[in-house]
Amino acid sequence: MSDSTRRSVLKTAGAAGLAGLLGTGSAAATAERIERAKRANQQVAVRTRQSRGGSVHWILPGPRRIDPHVFGTPEAGPSTPQRGDDHIAHKIWYLSQHRPDVVGLLAGDDDHKALPLPVGLPNKARQTTADGTRYTETKIPVPFSDNTVGSETNPDLDGALDLTYIDRSGFEDDGNGDGIDLDIWFTDPAGNRYTFDIHHLETHDGAHLHGRGVMTGVYMHGDVPIGTPLMPTQYAFGSFWAVGDLLTNGEVVADRNRNRIIHLMTTQTVRDTDYRLALDEELPLGAHGNPDPYLGSQSVTHAFLPPIQATDDGPRRVPLRSGFTLPNGKSQPFIHFMFDEASAELDRSAHPAQRP
Repeated sequence: MSDSTRRSVLKTAGAAGLAGLLGTGSAAATAERIERAKRANQQVAVRTRQSRGGSVHWILPGPRRIDPHVFGTPEAGPSTPQRGDDHIAHKIWYLSQHRPDVVGLLAGDDDHKALPLPVGLPNKARQTTADGTRYTETKIPVPFSDNTVGSETNPDLDGALDLTYIDRSGFEDDGNGDGIDLDIWFTDPAGNRYTFDIHHLETHDGAHLHGRGVMTGVYMHGDVPIGTPLMPTQYAFGSFWAVGDLLTNGEVVADRNRNRIIHLMTTQTVRDTDYRLALDEELPLGAHGNPDPYLGSQSVTHAFLPPIQATDDGPRRVPLRSGFTLPNGKSQPFIHFMFDEASAELDRSAHPAQRP
């Protein structure tokens, strides 16, 4: 018996058991109707699309403004450091008890450097004001900077996207029933063309929560334990993490480009008219006196390949070999690409027939 069939049987048995406990009257009928409704409404699908020629951006390494709501202040300030050294050490300890294969990502090992950014920012990686009471920006370049190149100034940048997130399990199941339908390509500022070959969705939480497959209708990043806190807290219409290969101009150009962690999410717009990445207090853009969103758009889709490879020992820090060369002569070690005009809509055609 397949897993999906077995789960269906278990859910049916649960409904029958509940009805049996309640008897054969109206209470039993109500319980059965509720269980049928749960099964009918267990699938949510969100579609995002953008045609070629729309606005896109390529994110370069650079500093990120540090949000006091998420990262606190130095000890000399009115608060204390948050999501810093103590938090990272705690996550390493906790994962050593529950996911020891992930520890090498945050702490490093004999062959890989540490990468704590999925869960926090080390205290020493934070710039402060002259009086030492506030954080200002990161001391290290990160993939979430305001250093960007856009298609409005670089004609080599372009891309197209058609993605449906299919969320059948929410957070309550193993995510094996979730799925995606993805057609994507995009270019870098030098004109190199990228596509993905997705092997499988990540259905197990890693250094942070993944949602076990596909997530829809959730808050992520920032002050939420789903995704890096270096991105602002934002509403996601749909999101997934997966493992797959990066193809550059139709080929996998290096072994390190195989089995990459690939993350896509369609969210509320989090960059303003100057393409500056917002802090939590500046969201939602365009409301409550906050800056306006870029292009007036209310939704965007991010495609992100962090410097993380899925190895036999677990996820590890392995720089990507992109086709884009930075001013230091090195290949950009991650890809963060933005579809600025991507739509977000409920895809009713993907729902079960009995779903209203």
